[in-house]
Amino acid sequence: MLYKKQNAHFFLFLMLFSEFSFLCEALEKTPSRLSKKKLLRAFFLLHAPEAVTEAIHFLTFYFFHEQQAVLFQLDEIQMVKIIAEYTEKDIDSVRKSIKHEMSGDIGAYYSVHGKSNLQSPLFQDIFREICEFGAIEGENSQETRKKKILSLLDKVSKEDARYLLRLFVGTFRIGVSDKTILEVIFEIFLVRYGERYKDIDKKKFEQIYGVFPNLGKIVYFVLTNQIEKLLSVEPKIGMAVQSQTAEVFFKNNALLLDFSKYSYVIQPKYDGFRLQAHVTKEQEIFLFSRNQILVNHLFPTVAIALKKYALQNSFYGVIDGEVIGFDRLNNFYLTFQDTAKEKREKKKKTDKKESIELQYIIFDLLVFKEVNLMNETYQKRVQIIETFQEGEQIKHVNSIPVFNIKEIEEQHNLCIKNKYEGLMIKDLAAPYEAGKRTRTWLKYKKIQKDSLEDTIDVVILGYTLSKGMRSKRQMIGSLLVGVYDEATQHYVTVAQVGSGGNQVLWNLLYENLYAITVSSPLENVFISKAHIPDYFVTPKIVVSVKADLVSLSKDHTAGVSLRFPRLLTIRPDKNEKESTDIRKFLSE
Repeated sequence: MLYKKQNAHFFLFLMLFSEFSFLCEALEKTPSRLSKKKLLRAFFLLHAPEAVTEAIHFLTFYFFHEQQAVLFQLDEIQMVKIIAEYTEKDIDSVRKSIKHEMSGDIGAYYSVHGKSNLQSPLFQDIFREICEFGAIEGENSQETRKKKILSLLDKVSKEDARYLLRLFVGTFRIGVSDKTILEVIFEIFLVRYGERYKDIDKKKFEQIYGVFPNLGKIVYFVLTNQIEKLLSVEPKIGMAVQSQTAEVFFKNNALLLDFSKYSYVIQPKYDGFRLQAHVTKEQEIFLFSRNQILVNHLFPTVAIALKKYALQNSFYGVIDGEVIGFDRLNNFYLTFQDTAKEKREKKKKTDKKESIELQYIIFDLLVFKEVNLMNETYQKRVQIIETFQEGEQIKHVNSIPVFNIKEIEEQHNLCIKNKYEGLMIKDLAAPYEAGKRTRTWLKYKKIQKDSLEDTIDVVILGYTLSKGMRSKRQMIGSLLVGVYDEATQHYVTVAQVGSGGNQVLWNLLYENLYAITVSSPLENVFISKAHIPDYFVTPKIVVSVKADLVSLSKDHTAGVSLRFPRLLTIRPDKNEKESTDIRKFLSE
């Protein structure tokens, strides 16, 4: 084992993969969030900064190859086939065992039934091999990925392999969020540098993370005493910035607006797919979802259109906007659900489909030619956007000044009439606040008192299997859904959803939920005895539902519930904490 000396301490310079696995296992077995933080803090302080950086990248799925994010492109079904072949077992028996004996945990299955192997390679070597997945492409890419996985399994013990396999299916099951890791880093910062940097608080760290969401690099700066470098981080082309989000606006919270002090504009609110576009000086295009996931493969036509747009405007930088389907024949924008459906059916060549195109609506500019504009006023950022020439599929949002509530109401009614989701109200003097839900952006949706015209985004917390004849068509009978409460950092339930959608959507959900099924709800998931599902899941998948009413409830842990909820679609653009705050609907 190699060590290096730094700041009068000896650090573990090279780390065995088994040591990283031991940390993951300890975190998984520790229910208390405070205890998890203590484990992370001890790990960060014991090991060398380089090792800690890569360990955090592993825990947060942050892998890059030649400056491009690594996409594993493997689902649960493919992984089951690989494991069945590698362990020389029947696929159906492996699938059933994972589902019924291991609560859907493919890693736990392998730790019991996998091949014995006493090797423990260096963590750094395994990390670099995982990064090499980014170089795999071409006709035989799936077979190459399979061989790569088998090669990795040959190098680690079956107990340690559980975290490799969980990585490939996208869930670690150790109950540690990015926010928890950031809090641990901040606590280390306070102990080491609190006296010197008394004006740096937790809020400042969250702002840094919003602009520079690389936890591995942030901890490296703290552990290596590069605080000035940390405090001066800027948004970087090619690295996704956390999106600013809007507070909900209702008629009776009009006090959020002060027309005597501030100037506002309204913009149509599109029911689309939030997309942050990065354009390099060499005209390379990187498209990121609101969860900072690279999604070029989902929107190839948008990437091509953005490249043309960048060339005609001599542009490079970072822009924020929304992808939405536009019906050119009838001259209106589609809903998110219809846009997603259009993408799935894009291979069907009909006159109707050819009349619909994906457009990218630009509504903000974060970086222009390597100059950070996030601290500039929204008015200045919009003025720069308006100097650019629109493209065939690239449009600029229309901003209209408003001077009182009456004008907002008039514009809201007009937006609804023109089939928009509602409108946005934006403060022209405000900066771009990365990663924050702010009152400088307000969303005013179509909501009526006796029914909900708007869709509601909820996170799935569990599911119940179908019974009777229905079980022959689809596996899931109903979903237990909830919302994330920012104040308490808990997930609370709001409804059981058993209708809506179609058979394809329900079966797709089952495949996705099967991969994240757990034996019991996580520590911060609150479910009443009246709504215990057949299976619990890790809060991860967000879906849109339609409901008639929001009402007070004693049975659901949110204190409110949705009446007559119907499933609409999966929201892959949203993470588990971006659910709708439906309790605000009660004040309408």
